[in-house]
Amino acid sequence: MLNFQDYTTTPNNAYTCTSRTRPTKQHALIFGSAPISLGLAHENLSGLKTVAINNAWRIRSDIDYAIYADDFPENRRPPRSWCPVQITGPDYAPATAMAGGELLCGATMAFVAGYWACANLRTSVIGYYGCDMVYDTPGNTHFYGTGSPDPLREHLSLRSLEAKAMRLFCWGLKRGILIVNCSPSEKSRLVFPRVPLSELTSVSPDFECWADLLSRARRIFELEKQPPFSQFRRDTLDRPETQACRDIIDELDGYWLELIPLMTEIAADAGSFSQSQLAL
Repeated sequence: MLNFQDYTTTPNNAYTCTSRTRPTKQHALIFGSAPISLGLAHENLSGLKTVAINNAWRIRSDIDYAIYADDFPENRRPPRSWCPVQITGPDYAPATAMAGGELLCGATMAFVAGYWACANLRTSVIGYYGCDMVYDTPGNTHFYGTGSPDPLREHLSLRSLEAKAMRLFCWGLKRGILIVNCSPSEKSRLVFPRVPLSELTSVSPDFECWADLLSRARRIFELEKQPPFSQFRRDTLDRPETQACRDIIDELDGYWLELIPLMTEIAADAGSFSQSQLAL
């Protein structure tokens, strides 16, 4: 792990790394800045395409991609001389726009990173780690100390994190990608099936079993294109937020929430995931 004290006092071009080849990998791991993410510093992630969100790039120096918000402070971004690909607003915006816009996708980096990964990584499985969006335990909220819980801020697109996670899961299925949660945390706002990190590269999804769920999800995706939901297929709200706006988003979120039990049932029946791994 890059030393936090060094990071806060060292110029932005101080860290360098040697170039490395990136063999074809069919599995990816997106990880965030939860305290448990520090454990990734010592994990063997060589078989994975790795994507670090915001500050998480500091956990280890051999990641493939660093993705951070467009307004992420310049002095907290990876050094410019750092070799992994760095992804920010202009890079991830096309992926969220294609998926319906941030008001439907969810305007926080855990979801943004997922849509970007679905559009760009060409993997069949994407795992999440340290992105559970739960901040009710005592102590540090992030591996580097106390940070602002961005997913919990008041925002029209974040009224139901579970609904937005379910939508992302279905968007992945639509593109032939299975999204799972590899975090060992007991609680998570991500509703994806649970898979231990040690088993992530062994997951070989059978997409035929997801046909019923995907069929229902496609109907919701089509519904999003119809009034009144279509007015939210953009990145910003061009008028004051009203209760009517919230009601429309809540209705749409409700449709995604209704699919969670079916997702859990299919995953369990498929035999790829144990009941204990499916705990939400």
